[in-house]
Amino acid sequence: IMMPGTDGYSLIRSIRALAAPDQANIPAIALTAAAGSDQRKRSLDAGFQEHLEKPVEVSRLTRTVLDLSRQRRDA
Repeated sequence: IMMPGTDGYSLIRSIRALAAPDQANIPAIALTAAAGSDQRKRSLDAGFQEHLEKPVEVSRLTRTVLDLSRQRRDA
Protein backbone atom coordinates (compact mmCIF):
# COMPACT_ATOMS: atom_id res chain seq x y z
CA ILE A 1 0.00 0.00 0.00
CA MET A 2 2.77 2.43 0.92
CA MET A 3 5.05 2.68 -2.11
CA PRO A 4 7.23 5.48 -3.44
CA GLY A 5 5.67 7.63 -6.15
CA THR A 6 2.15 6.25 -5.81
CA ASP A 7 0.26 4.09 -3.38
CA GLY A 8 -1.27 0.66 -3.72
CA TYR A 9 -4.78 2.07 -3.78
CA SER A 10 -4.02 4.15 -6.86
CA LEU A 11 -2.11 1.28 -8.45
CA ILE A 12 -4.95 -1.24 -8.13
CA ARG A 13 -7.49 1.34 -9.38
CA SER A 14 -5.29 1.92 -12.45
CA ILE A 15 -4.89 -1.81 -13.07
CA ARG A 16 -8.63 -2.36 -12.78
CA ALA A 17 -9.36 0.55 -15.14
CA LEU A 18 -6.86 -0.61 -17.80
CA ALA A 19 -7.65 -4.32 -17.70
CA ALA A 20 -9.64 -6.03 -20.40
CA PRO A 21 -13.14 -7.01 -19.17
CA ASP A 22 -12.16 -10.67 -18.77
CA GLN A 23 -9.11 -9.68 -16.71
CA ALA A 24 -10.62 -6.94 -14.58
CA ASN A 25 -11.05 -9.20 -11.54
CA ILE A 26 -7.59 -10.75 -11.40
CA PRO A 27 -7.10 -11.46 -7.68
CA ALA A 28 -5.10 -8.92 -5.71
CA ILE A 29 -4.12 -8.93 -2.05
CA ALA A 30 -3.19 -5.78 -0.14
CA LEU A 31 -0.31 -6.94 2.07
CA THR A 32 0.41 -3.99 4.31
CA ALA A 33 1.41 -2.62 7.66
CA ALA A 34 -1.66 -0.33 7.49
CA ALA A 35 -3.88 -2.00 10.06
CA GLY A 36 -7.46 -1.57 11.13
CA SER A 37 -10.97 -1.88 9.79
CA ASP A 38 -10.80 1.51 8.05
CA GLN A 39 -7.69 0.44 6.14
CA ARG A 40 -9.27 -2.89 5.24
CA LYS A 41 -12.38 -1.13 3.91
CA ARG A 42 -10.23 1.29 1.94
CA SER A 43 -8.29 -1.61 0.37
CA LEU A 44 -11.43 -3.50 -0.59
CA ASP A 45 -13.11 -0.35 -1.91
CA ALA A 46 -10.04 0.36 -4.08
CA GLY A 47 -10.28 -3.05 -5.75
CA PHE A 48 -8.32 -5.55 -3.70
CA GLN A 49 -10.07 -8.83 -2.90
CA GLU A 50 -8.25 -9.21 0.43
CA HIS A 51 -6.39 -7.11 2.98
CA LEU A 52 -3.71 -8.82 5.08
CA GLU A 53 -1.78 -7.03 7.78
CA LYS A 54 1.96 -7.49 8.31
CA PRO A 55 3.38 -9.50 9.81
CA VAL A 56 1.28 -12.19 8.20
CA GLU A 57 1.59 -15.86 8.97
CA VAL A 58 2.76 -17.82 5.93
CA SER A 59 -0.09 -20.29 6.36
CA ARG A 60 -2.66 -17.46 6.24
CA LEU A 61 -1.09 -15.92 3.14
CA THR A 62 -0.95 -19.33 1.44
CA ARG A 63 -4.57 -20.07 2.34
CA THR A 64 -5.67 -16.67 1.02
CA VAL A 65 -3.84 -17.14 -2.29
CA LEU A 66 -5.36 -20.61 -2.69
CA ASP A 67 -8.86 -19.36 -1.85
CA LEU A 68 -8.64 -16.52 -4.37
CA SER A 69 -7.26 -18.89 -7.01
CA ARG A 70 -10.14 -21.29 -6.47
CA GLN A 71 -12.70 -18.51 -6.65
CA ARG A 72 -11.25 -17.31 -9.95
CA ARG A 73 -11.14 -20.83 -11.38
CA ASP A 74 -14.72 -21.55 -10.34
CA ALA A 75 -16.09 -18.25 -11.68
